[in-house]
Amino acid sequence: MRPRNILNTILIACIPSVDSHHRTPPNLHQHTLHRDNNIGISDYRAQAIKEAFEFAWNGYETHAFPNDELRPTNNKSANTRNGWGATAVDALSTAILMESEHVVATILDFIPTIDFTISKSGEEVSLFETTIRYLGGMLSACDLLNGPYQHLATSENSTIALAKQAFKLANRMKFAFDTPTGIPANLLDFDTNGFNMSDPVGPATVGTLVLEWTRLSDMLSDLSFANLTQHAEEQIMHARYSVDEEEPYPGLLGSKIDLRTGNFINTQGNWGSGSDSYYEYLIKMYVYDSTAFSTYKDKWVQAVKSSANNGVGLHPSSRRDLTFLSSWVGDCFETYNATVTGIGPEGWTWTEDDFLDETNFYKRYGFDITRPAYNLRPEVLESLYYAYRATGDSKYQEWSWRAFQAINATCRIGSGYSAITNVNVADGGAFTNFQESFMFAETFKYAWLAQAEDSKVHVGQGEKQEWVFSTEGHPFKVRTSQ
Repeated sequence: MRPRNILNTILIACIPSVDSHHRTPPNLHQHTLHRDNNIGISDYRAQAIKEAFEFAWNGYETHAFPNDELRPTNNKSANTRNGWGATAVDALSTAILMESEHVVATILDFIPTIDFTISKSGEEVSLFETTIRYLGGMLSACDLLNGPYQHLATSENSTIALAKQAFKLANRMKFAFDTPTGIPANLLDFDTNGFNMSDPVGPATVGTLVLEWTRLSDMLSDLSFANLTQHAEEQIMHARYSVDEEEPYPGLLGSKIDLRTGNFINTQGNWGSGSDSYYEYLIKMYVYDSTAFSTYKDKWVQAVKSSANNGVGLHPSSRRDLTFLSSWVGDCFETYNATVTGIGPEGWTWTEDDFLDETNFYKRYGFDITRPAYNLRPEVLESLYYAYRATGDSKYQEWSWRAFQAINATCRIGSGYSAITNVNVADGGAFTNFQESFMFAETFKYAWLAQAEDSKVHVGQGEKQEWVFSTEGHPFKVRTSQ
């Protein structure tokens, strides 16, 4: 059955309910722009978020570029993504959407200089992370600059240079698929063109390549990239399990796959880290081409039904008004409202079996914090953006703005933004002195899009979709719009 509204199906994280115990998050205080009374509230907010993006970019460009990341508290750099300039490449699609001309021009000049044949940091190359951050960032920029943002291209060859670099990078990583099953390894040694065949991989690692590699094939008219990833996807969609193991529920997978046999070696899985974007890409490939990938949507629906029908996402006993997983309009924003900083934690639980005694915090808010840090993640802002596009209800804009205010007030430090150690203590505990590239690719982008009504690119409202956003927040043209 075709979904009534495709946006409802791709809203994969959680949204707040109306009935919540709200705390008021900090304001933008000294970091805010002066209000221009000649523009509307949404335009003002979008302008403030763009200013925050450009502030963070300036800190990175001044102190860390072309390294991967900025350490904002002491103006140092880091290279956790092979030294190819992860922040720059990951930031490009957001800079284009915001029409930040200097940032776009700087990154377009830089990308052709990257040597993707070697790992500058000497570390192994993650097929998953490199695909979603680097490959996705370059392909998205091609679509945007060949589309509504042609005026930002610095030359006639800008997108040709991006496509060439995307090809070089994907071609360099092809050896990951040289396994008996065609299921790719994740950690790649570029010095030896080798990997550890005994290292299992997860559904997200295998299942979060197909959008980027298929888009590359479509762009280059070279099916080899799509064929590799679609073959691997089919392998895990029709999961096989080791002896004495079987699929726990229809459509829901285990979390570890043996590269040598293609079998899942466990049945413990979830919709969280290590598995989440496999399910996400099932429905997003359907958005990309609903005819070619209709079976992907069927698998996604099967997984959702299994979750809903088998007790996944029950109400907390102390807050029967909350439903964390079983409804697309859930209550994960409650995790932001509940904390001292107004920011949600990295990990939390609402299952009484996970702790011995019900704490006062659990009794009041319906969950307990298991990992109190915040690593600048975008998922709640992403979900609020999808909810606003799906419903048109301005409350989601308000909640998105409140979340961004809290992040800006607590995480902005020195020359950028830092992850923090504890969202439930004043000032966020301590700064980790690390600014992730996905802060630029996703966190700023989704906060801005929720307010930027006039953006030339948005998730469509209703069935018609011209763009699909990758798991890293990079927008691609769907096939019918190419």
